Amino acid sequence: MEPELVQDYFQHRLNDAVVQDEKLALYLLVIGERPGVLIMNPDMKDRNILEDFCREFDLEYIYTGGEGERGLLDKILRRDSRLFKGGFFIASDGERFEELESTEGRFYGFSDEGVGEFLGYPEDDVEYFASNVVEGHIERPTREKAEELVSEGVIRKKDLKYLELVSYVPRPEEENIVEAVELGKKREEKILEIDEDLGIDTGAKILGQIFNDPLYSE
Repeated sequence: MEPELVQDYFQHRLNDAVVQDEKLALYLLVIGERPGVLIMNPDMKDRNILEDFCREFDLEYIYTGGEGERGLLDKILRRDSRLFKGGFFIASDGERFEELESTEGRFYGFSDEGVGEFLGYPEDDVEYFASNVVEGHIERPTREKAEELVSEGVIRKKDLKYLELVSYVPRPEEENIVEAVELGKKREEKILEIDEDLGIDTGAKILGQIFNDPLYSE
């Protein structure tokens, strides 16, 4: 990757096109730590930026859903009140779209399981999401279990921040949460390694924004 290109997109051009979690997901995609990314409800201007991004980084994409741009108030409030919305799916390998498009469901026309598989999430955690998302509050049991593991000394309080780097909600079981924490640690190491190799601090800045929460302090 070209350092100047990485800095241009991740420190400037993507700032208004995606939210912080999506920027992290895109960064993980270009450094080989994720097979696919979903950008939810981009407007036409944002899609143009994402299309340019895909061309520059040699990525494949499909878009499914509505047209039109968000209004000024929507952009200020970081919301989307448009009636017709869509999903912008990006992958390093175009063959991943074949499996995704073979499914049907409520998630931009695809099933929860299909989208989870496309994004590279663990099968057990995808099943947990798909089975419980309709009832809502799927994060609460996982958060409570993670806090229990902290109190038992299985993981440290500051380890909770690594769950932000996996982009999915682990099943509220010790094995799933510990596995997610370890994946998060691996991704942090890779991000900082890329920074060192390219002579930039783009990844460190993204991590700083993601981890900027007093919840993770000892």
